[in-house]
Amino acid sequence: DKPVEVAPEALHQRMNKQALAFLQDMLRQVLANLQALTPVGDDGLFAAFHNVYITDSTGFALPDALHKTFPGAGGSAAKAGAKIQAVWDYNSSLFDHFALTPWNIPDQRYVDTVVALAQTGILFLFDLGYFKVKALAGLATAGAYFCCRLNHQTNIYETGAGRVEPVSLEAYLLTVAPDRLLLEKAIFIGATARVASRLIAVRMPEAVVNARRRMAHKKEKKKGYTPSK
Repeated sequence: DKPVEVAPEALHQRMNKQALAFLQDMLRQVLANLQALTPVGDDGLFAAFHNVYITDSTGFALPDALHKTFPGAGGSAAKAGAKIQAVWDYNSSLFDHFALTPWNIPDQRYVDTVVALAQTGILFLFDLGYFKVKALAGLATAGAYFCCRLNHQTNIYETGAGRVEPVSLEAYLLTVAPDRLLLEKAIFIGATARVASRLIAVRMPEAVVNARRRMAHKKEKKKGYTPSK
């Protein structure tokens, strides 16, 4: 009931064949329960895709004594920690990739492992942590599709008058009519990769916008930063 410090040597002594078998069996039972869950997407939503890969990662703290083997994420996080990185296929309810890494390895380094799974007709869903233009270009080249949040620092372009021209996201969004709730625009991502994509934006209620702005300012103030427009 009370946490105790465990030395790395003690941990290695306890991770014997019997403990490993127990851990593997526990994971198998967990995954069996996960596969039994009822899908939450609309029927036919992903019918056009062979696989729908949901890519994500989660970090957790470990005893400080393990900081050399599993360094933490830095900052105010724990000194030692690990990260589980997984690629889950929504269609088959199976993992196509599952890895345990030190917490300080960023998702942008790991995304190359995800790209290796790309084939024609596969859809990848992931969050901003995996955003890397080179990786997105690799997915597109393989004939796969992706859906993720846009890094606001990314160069985006559009075609006009037979030329490819840069788009100022801030200036462009200010031109959208106040009563237009959904915006969809054909763009290209990356100064050199020029990955054909679609920019989709949803206008949020003013109360939600103000709450998010307050939260952003409060968070950045702690770090000594000023949020961009």
